[in-house]
Amino acid sequence: MISTSPIGNLDSIDVVGVRLDGGLDLVISCASRLDGSEGTLRDLRTKISNYLREVSEATNPTLLESYGCAADTPISILVAHDPPVDREVIDLIEEMKKVASEVGVILRLDDRQDVQ
Repeated sequence: MISTSPIGNLDSIDVVGVRLDGGLDLVISCASRLDGSEGTLRDLRTKISNYLREVSEATNPTLLESYGCAADTPISILVAHDPPVDREVIDLIEEMKKVASEVGVILRLDDRQDVQ
């Protein structure tokens, strides 16, 4: 069965970027617009949870070391998407921000965020 989800592979980190200021960005790269459908929301929640698990399983020395980062490196998860996003997606991100902050991670949508 071919997935129509914009989220992609739920079990892998899509893109990792080491910022010049020393931070580490983990990017969820969405293949198309994030709608408020049940499947999209479920997949996005799962993908974010998997990223958070990967980060917290270490404040993952392996993850951080592999990118030359210190243990106290600030980590962000960025959801890169095609605008606009539905209100349900914004609500899910707000909910997951609380979970992310518990492990010291900043979660955000990219700067092109439009709400439909």
